[in-house]
Amino acid sequence: MVSTLLIGCGLGGGAEAPRETKSDGALPAPPFVLEGPDVGPDLGGDADFRIDFGKVIVDNPYAPELFLVNEANTSLTVRLAADPVGAPFSLPSDEITLPPSGRVPLDISFSPGAEGAFDTVIAFETDGPYGERTVRLVGTGIPAGAALEFGALEDGDFVPLDDCHAVPDTNVEDESFSSLWVRNVSRNPVTLTDVRLEVAIAGMSLHGTPLPSGGKVLAPDGQEFVELELRFSPLIAETYAADVVVLGESPTATPFERRACVRGEGGGARISCNPNELDLGVVKWEDTKTLSFTCTNSGIVPAGSTPQILYVSHLEVMPPSSFPRSRSSPLQSASSTAPPDRAKEDTSLANPSWWR
Repeated sequence: MVSTLLIGCGLGGGAEAPRETKSDGALPAPPFVLEGPDVGPDLGGDADFRIDFGKVIVDNPYAPELFLVNEANTSLTVRLAADPVGAPFSLPSDEITLPPSGRVPLDISFSPGAEGAFDTVIAFETDGPYGERTVRLVGTGIPAGAALEFGALEDGDFVPLDDCHAVPDTNVEDESFSSLWVRNVSRNPVTLTDVRLEVAIAGMSLHGTPLPSGGKVLAPDGQEFVELELRFSPLIAETYAADVVVLGESPTATPFERRACVRGEGGGARISCNPNELDLGVVKWEDTKTLSFTCTNSGIVPAGSTPQILYVSHLEVMPPSSFPRSRSSPLQSASSTAPPDRAKEDTSLANPSWWR
């Protein structure tokens, strides 16, 4: 889209006639038009119009497409009304001659030397009885890594990622796929050189078309999206988390790194009991002692799946502690062989089957 800002009015043919001053004493506006996609009104400001250079990577210049259009039928010279434009903005020529009804490029560039917002106002003047026109120049310097933005595509619209990318909840031994998208929000083209998971995690992997050997140039202003496809195949019912790391270079070969976290839940039972161990202590023979515990399932159950049923599969009993026994202890005597006369009467007592 090309924005056009009328700075003056054209004359209806022939030579240009002198113009009357306005009733308040102000001179009339010069008869030229500034055109370009980054031109707009200075909303909330006091300048006549505004050029927004957007987000530009530090130490990387950006020059928008701008034109001065002469609406008069005679030549018109446009020049800076004050000192040259100061850094980080620059205007190579401080005087431009416009032919009658001509269209001439206006070269203004923005090359931030540091991060942050920049704002300055310049003024143009012309030949003849015209006043000045002020132009506000605004732009933001960003680090190279901040040029990339992660997000999702919803109905064709890019929705920036404001938290970790959530892959679908997936049952154990099943798999799911989701897409994380990357775009370049700066005014400079950037080159993606590598995309990977920071740490290899079993159950989570990146898929998709590999980057070319020399990297992939990502167009500026969010004009192009790169899809990062994630495969999630949980091995156990737990939370999986990783960082997707994107490496790249700015136009001046400044390396950068950008990352986004991804997270997924493995579906299945997640049993936890409180307490997780029971100590029955010493219990007399044929006495009963009861202790209780509570178990809960905090597993992720995807919508539409069969409800999970929990049951006790088995109990693990720790072996009894070994107690030191003296030779004269009653316990040792009780475990000795029965007297001979009783053993003759009933040998099953001397060698019970459950002792074998």
